[in-house]
Amino acid sequence: LRNISIDYRRCMCLLAFGIFAAGPLQYLFYSAVEIMIPGKGALDIVKKMMCDQGLHSPVYNFNFLTLGALLDGHSLESALFLASNGVLGLWVSSLAICIVSNECRTGCVKSY
Repeated sequence: LRNISIDYRRCMCLLAFGIFAAGPLQYLFYSAVEIMIPGKGALDIVKKMMCDQGLHSPVYNFNFLTLGALLDGHSLESALFLASNGVLGLWVSSLAICIVSNECRTGCVKSY
């Protein structure tokens, strides 16, 4: 661990993105979902998860990938190209993780 170099500029940029963009936007999105889909029943939870994975996840992932490419020094055009090519794979991965974590949380799959 002593030989690890930390890119403080990138850390600060990601911190600022989280504090000023991701955090507030996620709060607003999930607050709106709670208003549009009230309730805690199984069907309500499925609807909320579909909103999250169908609307929020692809948009958030695209923005995150674009920001990451920009922070790596790519031009905006290059960053948008890289993000558009990577967002589908990231969305599929996040969907799989979401499904498995919900299955573990609800007890349908034994968690270790």
